[in-house]
Amino acid sequence: MAHTPGPWKLWNGWGPYAGDGKMRCERIGPEGGGGIHTLNQPDIVGSREDLELIAAAPDLLQACKDLHAYLTAQKPWGLPKSRGDEIARLIAKAEGR
Repeated sequence: MAHTPGPWKLWNGWGPYAGDGKMRCERIGPEGGGGIHTLNQPDIVGSREDLELIAAAPDLLQACKDLHAYLTAQKPWGLPKSRGDEIARLIAKAEGR
């Protein structure tokens, strides 16, 4: 199963909550639905930085894929092969492979 395409954003976010300093939002995902939401819980809770990182994940994955394709095709001088291998490993991890 493929991930929900981006761009994603925080929906109905608010905070930080005075009780614990954490942010809350109802959903993280694209306009129109999908992404991450809670079941039987009112909010997704986390630091603003963590929630924004999750929202940026589809765009970051696509940037990694584009960079890996460029590195594979161009083989830029001076860049160790291990860097391309590391990007491929991270892409596979993000895709659950």
